Amino acid sequence: MGYCTVGDVRGVLARDTLDADGTAASMYDGAILDFQIMAAQAIVDGYLAARYQVPFQDGAVPPLVAALTVDVAAYRATLTYRQSVDLGVDDPVRLRYADAMDMLKAIAAGDMDLPVTPLPGGDSPGTVGTVSVRNPYLGHLFGPDDFDLGYAGPHRGLRWPGGW
Repeated sequence: MGYCTVGDVRGVLARDTLDADGTAASMYDGAILDFQIMAAQAIVDGYLAARYQVPFQDGAVPPLVAALTVDVAAYRATLTYRQSVDLGVDDPVRLRYADAMDMLKAIAAGDMDLPVTPLPGGDSPGTVGTVSVRNPYLGHLFGPDDFDLGYAGPHRGLRWPGGW
């Protein structure tokens, strides 16, 4: 199973789920939407692979990843349905896709993280996938002399070669 279902994508595409006429949801069978979901999942995995172990396993797909996959799959299905005719700037499918791509880029860059979720079968919180630590500070925060721990000999006040 993928990160989302055909029903999830149909729900985003159809303005009214009982009357989906005029949208990609009305024209495509499950096989075509399944293909778009697999393609969207590959795109999502491509962005997240540097920071998380992908693909996410069934039952451990973060809700944000599922939502982003739905938005990318809906956009791809709509482009196919419209035969690659561009969507208007205020089209909801296009807006959701642009938002999803911005989030994927932010996650890949380390500016945004996937929410912490409980580990399956455990009480302690953990993260889905691997964790990366980011520390934007590149300077020297403290050295031994700041705590009177430095060398007290004739070269007092000199910095250690490693950059204290």
